Amino acid sequence: MTELKDTRRQAPPELAAAYAEIFAGLDRLGPGHEETTARMLALVHPFLPHPARIADMGCGTGADAVDLALTLPEAQVYAVDALPEMARACRDRARRAGIAPRVTVFVGDMCGDFLDRLGMDQLDLIWASSSVWAVGRGTALASWAPLLRPGGWLLFSDLVWLSAPDQRPRDIAAFWKDAYPDMVTPGQVVTEIAQAGLQPISQHLLSAEDWQAYYGPLPERLDRIRARAESPDSALARAASALASEIRIFDSGFGSYTSGFFIARKPLWDW
Repeated sequence: MTELKDTRRQAPPELAAAYAEIFAGLDRLGPGHEETTARMLALVHPFLPHPARIADMGCGTGADAVDLALTLPEAQVYAVDALPEMARACRDRARRAGIAPRVTVFVGDMCGDFLDRLGMDQLDLIWASSSVWAVGRGTALASWAPLLRPGGWLLFSDLVWLSAPDQRPRDIAAFWKDAYPDMVTPGQVVTEIAQAGLQPISQHLLSAEDWQAYYGPLPERLDRIRARAESPDSALARAASALASEIRIFDSGFGSYTSGFFIARKPLWDW
């Protein structure tokens, strides 16, 4: 098995707190939709044991964690997020849905070596929607593969290029080189999955509706955030400006990149 490089990228605490404030109360911290969650889960549902043990890595405000628990009514879901504000929102969402006993929320590094000590090993499914970028695929795959039981599943979404390097608009390529240098083509992601000792099963590109569910509520909120920011140089103003730039880049570059779900499985035995 090829050793994958550590690609962890840490945001300054004040910037992380700013993003938490911007996304407070929203369902999506990245492209996705509850129908997409249901469709992806349906592909592996028949292969999951009852009850299943699931981890939602980088759970955000808990939309997917709660959907997973509701779809699999006997499952135990572990939800992990580095930001206390997000973990609190996930707990509140689970409580409102009446499933708090089955959704255990932790504040911490979703690739931390403490996860197995909290019972997050021999997992049947690891779910990670739009959260891999925060640590990089190399770190995520190397950290999560050992937590899966033999035959366990990994479903994650990540940004991918749809165009060759010489066909990417220059401004879009420059933006993502700075914002997410780990971004590659779907084929390269599949190669990295195999290098991590997992079996690549399938890939599914997300639609414009998935992006609208993410970006749709943001522009109005960003305008309000910037209007009340203490100064243009504050962490809150900088976070809002970065997200506004991301939306502009997407509007001009749709078709050259998107986000995709990747489904992988841990082999039943080690050859």
